[in-house]
Amino acid sequence: AVFLALNQEEIVTAAYGAMGEPANTLFGNQNLYYDSSIKGYTQDLATAKQLAQDTGLAGKTITLYYNKERTYQEQTALIIQQQLKEIEVEVNVQGVDSTRFFEIVFSEQADYELYLNECGATGDPDSVVKGMYNGTWGCNVDTSANILDLFNQGSATSDAAERASIYSQLQQAAVDEYLVYPVAYPNLCFAVTSNLKGVDVITTTPVFEDYTKLYFEN
Repeated sequence: AVFLALNQEEIVTAAYGAMGEPANTLFGNQNLYYDSSIKGYTQDLATAKQLAQDTGLAGKTITLYYNKERTYQEQTALIIQQQLKEIEVEVNVQGVDSTRFFEIVFSEQADYELYLNECGATGDPDSVVKGMYNGTWGCNVDTSANILDLFNQGSATSDAAERASIYSQLQQAAVDEYLVYPVAYPNLCFAVTSNLKGVDVITTTPVFEDYTKLYFEN
């Protein structure tokens, strides 16, 4: 009900503007095995309202935590709060600092239903993404055995074509199981001094790039 109630385009346009684009999978669009053919969620208010009524969600208040030190998250949370009113669900929005946020979402604290988070979902799925779902970083997402198995299958082979097939199945399974709602792929910007060269070879999040390609020119 919650996923079908959300208008992703409205969220991304209002919260991110030109600095983001709608996301369709739990992998970032710069991930080695990102599948652009996966169809994300489409708003269906009629179905969402019916599901909210049928499940008893309508008329209830749920809590959403966000990290108030992260750009875009407050605005995203407030838009979600407004959109869920359409299915008669009130959202108690709680912004907390980074330390408290990670204490909440990477622990067994259970006084909330939703939270907003960001992760460096670029590069190889094993580097960051897998740890967000298999408990490496602590209790976080209630991930099914099927998706955990697909993560393990992808890690177990070095064949690129086989990995691509496995991770495509994984991304589709995450959508089918309503595992997470991918909101946006942010367009990150960074500034450097004019004598730092090699920056043009960096195409994804800088912190996960090869810094040996950077050099200073006197």
